[in-house]
Amino acid sequence: MPIMEWQETFRIDIELFDDHHQQLVELLNSTYDKLAKGLSAEEIATVLDALVEYADYHFEAEEQWMLANSYPYLGMHVSEHAGFRANVAEMRSNYGEGKETILAILNFLVDWLSKHILITDADLGRFSRLKI
Repeated sequence: MPIMEWQETFRIDIELFDDHHQQLVELLNSTYDKLAKGLSAEEIATVLDALVEYADYHFEAEEQWMLANSYPYLGMHVSEHAGFRANVAEMRSNYGEGKETILAILNFLVDWLSKHILITDADLGRFSRLKI
């Protein structure tokens, strides 16, 4: 059973970012599946790191697109990405110290990604459609 279902409402109609978002959902589900199979804490941490690396790749692509397209809310969007990175770094550190569970981290990621796509990234899609 997946921890996050892809929904058509996640589409922002910027193909590259829709593909990235689907990949992030797949990575979250893959991480959750591996957790359910009982991988060691070290193996889970490695999978989690790959997921966060992909999120960073996606954020960089979004930020470059926003810059190239003179997106008016670039600063706010970048700030949201920075907040995500800081939260995940803290949670990852806490996980390494035994103060955080991987399930809590995954739940945070699902909640954050859903809200970010449906609210913040949806605005990118609306902006893109206005530019056409």
